[in-house]
Amino acid sequence: MKTEKEIADEVESWNWNLSIFEIYDEIRDNPDSLNEKILTYAYHFFKEGDIKKIVIDGVNYGATPMISELASFLGVEIDKDATLVGGRIVNSLSPVWSD
Repeated sequence: MKTEKEIADEVESWNWNLSIFEIYDEIRDNPDSLNEKILTYAYHFFKEGDIKKIVIDGVNYGATPMISELASFLGVEIDKDATLVGGRIVNSLSPVWSD
């Protein structure tokens, strides 16, 4: 199992350079529990909750929240209510992960 630091390093190494298909290739064979942690971190690191999708007459004029769609495709839940604090994902009840 990966540590919090390893998850953060992996997501941050993507550095806006990987397509969603390349991200899928990197994580598809992971257990769901690990992908939940990775994709939750990615969701908050890339500030996906702030992305606005604008569709006019069926034409997409804004960014698509791809991390959420990838999580849905893989059948894993991401904690959209968590917060990224000092490289750690935390929610109001308890940490999302533990090492």
